[in-house]
Amino acid sequence: MENGRIMNSSVIQDGFMMKTHDEEEPSKIHNDIITNCLKNREWQHRYRALKRLEADMKDILISSFCDYR
Repeated sequence: MENGRIMNSSVIQDGFMMKTHDEEEPSKIHNDIITNCLKNREWQHRYRALKRLEADMKDILISSFCDYR
């Protein structure tokens, strides 16, 4: 409370009411977490596929090199 008034946690900027970070809806925060998890899962999938491809190519090169000896 300031000067006998209850302070609102919203901020007025350029004539518009803006919500502070604390007032974000819990569903939005939950959606952000889910979105980050999905992005991470997709990144892991691509990374592991790349590593499998690199290993396969290495095996092919080694086996073809050994065949020529």
